[in-house]
Amino acid sequence: MDIIHKIIEFLRTHPWASSLLAISLGALYGLLMRVAMEAELMTIGFIFIVPIAIGFLTVWFSPEKLRIKWWYALVMPWLAAFLFLIGAMLTNLEGLICVAFIFPVVAVLGSVGGLCARILAGLKKAASAQQQSLVLASLVIIPFVSVPLENGLLGDNRSVKTVQSEIRIHAPKEVVWRNIIRVPAIQPQEQTTSFFHRIGFPKPIEATLSHEGIGGVRHASFERGVVFTETITDWRDQELISFSIKANTEAIPPTTFDEHVTIGGKYFDILQGTYRLEQQGDDVILHLWSEQRLSTNFNLYAGLWTGAIMQDIQSNILMVIKRRCEAGSKQTEIIQQ
Repeated sequence: MDIIHKIIEFLRTHPWASSLLAISLGALYGLLMRVAMEAELMTIGFIFIVPIAIGFLTVWFSPEKLRIKWWYALVMPWLAAFLFLIGAMLTNLEGLICVAFIFPVVAVLGSVGGLCARILAGLKKAASAQQQSLVLASLVIIPFVSVPLENGLLGDNRSVKTVQSEIRIHAPKEVVWRNIIRVPAIQPQEQTTSFFHRIGFPKPIEATLSHEGIGGVRHASFERGVVFTETITDWRDQELISFSIKANTEAIPPTTFDEHVTIGGKYFDILQGTYRLEQQGDDVILHLWSEQRLSTNFNLYAGLWTGAIMQDIQSNILMVIKRRCEAGSKQTEIIQQ
């Protein structure tokens, strides 16, 4: 009992130590909910409500002299969110890709929860132990209650999004065409490294083609064992090539993607790809667009990320093609001279 009394007295006289305890409580709550809601992670209940609860708990259980400060209510939930996500990574519950995807939501909504706790704390200067227990119980229950409600209201959550990219290439059409129907192995010095590559998305390696024309099969290979089978559905020589896309999910190592962002998985897939060549003077405008399928309860937010990722991948591939075409065209001009 003396030890408990000393701990309580220490926390009472050292508010920042008590604050760290509250931050740890918020982070622990997030980890426990991550485990408890394993089957319902891609829902509004987990992605959007749990972060509010993390922020609320962090501020609600902080010392009164700190939780009444607006800046504290706004910023301290970020620390709890950070600890929660780092803990999820260290325990292999999440990978870096998912952490990057969820952190903006956890940070912003954590602040919302913290501000709500600050407002309630201001209305009622000190909450009793019974009131605090009621708050804690409510926060635990709400995400589980919201999931069946949102599933019933949203129904079919499948949506298809088109991502378009283009690049200007100073090379003859036939040179550009030759470089898109087949893509020989891309050398490391040809690659560009973006934010999405740094957090775990693989870079393209090559694309082969069984035969030209409709029915031909391309195999687009990426780093770490990612391969897409692309069947030609439309072929207009030196004008357009379109293909359906199927991710060879059974061959992708489980360490390549987080479970929730696996291409060809339950929540995300790439369905179709198209290249179109547009002649403009001595240049060719090369258009590339793809169709992707999203199946989450928050497709609007998820689409921002998947769209940015696809835009990044497509821009990278187009830049490789541009450099190759223009280098090849320049060499031809030198030989002709």
